[in-house]
Amino acid sequence: MTTTLFLSVVLPLALANIIHQVLIVRGNYFSRMRVPLDLGKQLAGVRILGENKTVRGLVLVPLIAVATAIVPGAFGGNALFYAQSALVAGVGYMLGELPNSFLKRRFGIKAGQKGTGVAGMCFKLIDHCDSIVGALVALSLSDLGYSWPLLFSAALAGVTLHVLIDLLLLQTGVKRRVMQIENRETLR
Repeated sequence: MTTTLFLSVVLPLALANIIHQVLIVRGNYFSRMRVPLDLGKQLAGVRILGENKTVRGLVLVPLIAVATAIVPGAFGGNALFYAQSALVAGVGYMLGELPNSFLKRRFGIKAGQKGTGVAGMCFKLIDHCDSIVGALVALSLSDLGYSWPLLFSAALAGVTLHVLIDLLLLQTGVKRRVMQIENRETLR
């Protein structure tokens, strides 16, 4: 994987996700943007996506990714190219989570929950890949010039980083607290 792809996509997405979960969700910043993407609508009596897929995440994660990509782009690359890459990947990253959330609701798994049994194991695996796949699909559809072999190596790096960050956030209790805050907000 090239340094450009790592600095313009992989690292900014990782940082954006951490900043979103640890600071924004936990601190309940931009709370007016905590509007569910499905607007509370149901399909066959079940929420379409759930409370945790919000306008706040869809808007802020890509913007934070852009902000974190511009810095290395300004020092050693093309800041505009880095920003474009981060924006495209960030939107794809967030949209990539939506089909998984939709399917989880169909399987009776509530927002913020993992599920049990075989379905739970499958969704846990998908949880680590869905957003990365979304980012890669978005980048491949763009005219930014990333090749599939390069995107595949970014996927491996991204999934590995995603798992490591999740483990770190769980070990430090941050992810558990964020999920509790989100679930408490859901009950209000």
